[in-house]
Amino acid sequence: MLTSHRPAARALLRSLAPLHKATASLRARLPLPPALTVTRQVHMVEPGRKVSPLLSIPVQHDSEDEQQCQDARARGLFLARQERWGDLIQHLQEADTARAATGVGLPIADLMAFGARSDVVNGVEQALDHCPTPDDAPLLAGIMALEEARANMGCQPFMSALVASAHVDIGWAWRSDAAQNLASRTFEARAQAHFKRAWTLMEPLERSAADSPFLQEAVCAAMSTQGVAAVKLADAYAQLIELDPLNYRNMRALGVAMSPSRYGGGEALELEARRVASQTQNIWGAGGYTWTYFDALTSEDAACQSLDVPLFLEGLRDIVENRPSQETVNLLIAFCAIGINLRETATPEVTAVRAKIAEASNWLTRDHLQEIHPFHWAHAATGFANNAKVPSPRRFAARGRDDAHRFLEKCFHEELAQGCQVQFTEAGLEVQPS
Repeated sequence: MLTSHRPAARALLRSLAPLHKATASLRARLPLPPALTVTRQVHMVEPGRKVSPLLSIPVQHDSEDEQQCQDARARGLFLARQERWGDLIQHLQEADTARAATGVGLPIADLMAFGARSDVVNGVEQALDHCPTPDDAPLLAGIMALEEARANMGCQPFMSALVASAHVDIGWAWRSDAAQNLASRTFEARAQAHFKRAWTLMEPLERSAADSPFLQEAVCAAMSTQGVAAVKLADAYAQLIELDPLNYRNMRALGVAMSPSRYGGGEALELEARRVASQTQNIWGAGGYTWTYFDALTSEDAACQSLDVPLFLEGLRDIVENRPSQETVNLLIAFCAIGINLRETATPEVTAVRAKIAEASNWLTRDHLQEIHPFHWAHAATGFANNAKVPSPRRFAARGRDDAHRFLEKCFHEELAQGCQVQFTEAGLEVQPS
């Protein structure tokens, strides 16, 4: 744990100090949180809704790509728990330099870093679920330990990025809806303190991040919390995408950063989506445009108003043409079938745009689907929210599986009503008359 004789530690402690006056009376009425535990994710089949016996499709709980993700996160978590920071940083640097990635392009370095900070971030999220206690120990102990490790390593850049990413994650946890319902001003002040600290760590590394996707991603994530000019933030993301064009999550993050609610309209989002499409055309075709709009469309009506629908749909086709993995196919179908339709109130124009996108789920399913990947469907039902609460991964996956089955029964309702057997295999869709 950081000690008070370090000037940087004292400054950080002041910025994150407990705001007792704002929350003391509230906390006094709330129970103490239970002991924080970390549970191992176990994939078991949760009983679900009854599915038509005429519909047959495999359910993939442990794909090769997901196993790669789990292994990388577990490796980062293990090294962090052993406080083998030097080994962790070496692994991060090697993976970043080699551009090591999973089958769908997710960087191994990012996944290891996520695992390494997960205990700290999860501890804060669980503490916030039960409301902070008066001494705030669960809220500060973990991040201060990371700060201490960073100081002991001489403020090594990759360690600074790891700590900054933890601050960003914790900041978003403080800003979550559950937290705001308790004491919005207090929780927003805490969020801003963490965001400010993240940018303090990453701002000096802007130039040195030019050749490192890992560092540049941390720069972009921290910068996006600071209200900087759209042009500056967009240029930072353009540099990141240039470094790692296979990682579609960077394009999705850019779209969220350029969302109309942040910059007063859809012009910035539309401009950057077209810029990304041009920048990544040799890999994704028009898919860069689609990825950039992806998350903004689920949460903001204004994004639908600036969208070029034919170009977006062309991007969907290019994505599955260039990256036809079942991970990607499930993600896109779940987005079109569920994620795009979560907002209940909208203008007729916005509703029409979402309906055109939803129609794409039909041809995506019939032409490309082979198996169900439940987690993509479950995440779609949350609007792909990064701060979605998942107390039970097994039940979360079961909900996703049920949503997928429900959609498929609706998609093939005419065939099923006629008694046809609808079967998905590695060779594709087979519909056999009764």
